[in-house]
Amino acid sequence: MTFSDYLATRRITDTPQGDFVKDARSDQAMAHITSWTELRDHLDSLFWCSSDAVKAARQVWRGYETKRRLASPPAS
Repeated sequence: MTFSDYLATRRITDTPQGDFVKDARSDQAMAHITSWTELRDHLDSLFWCSSDAVKAARQVWRGYETKRRLASPPAS
């Protein structure tokens, strides 16, 4: 599951996280994001520097990491 796939499964809510999901879904660069560092750098390049925006993005990223970890089969 890619980050873009995960974003597509998220509901858009009236929260900072929902605002991030809404904006991120329309951002073609999200298809290429594979780490929090890449996402943070991308947000910085868009001038999404406010602590609230970054915090919301971080919370969404953590949800993605959790879902990806749970979806991965355990190593043998």
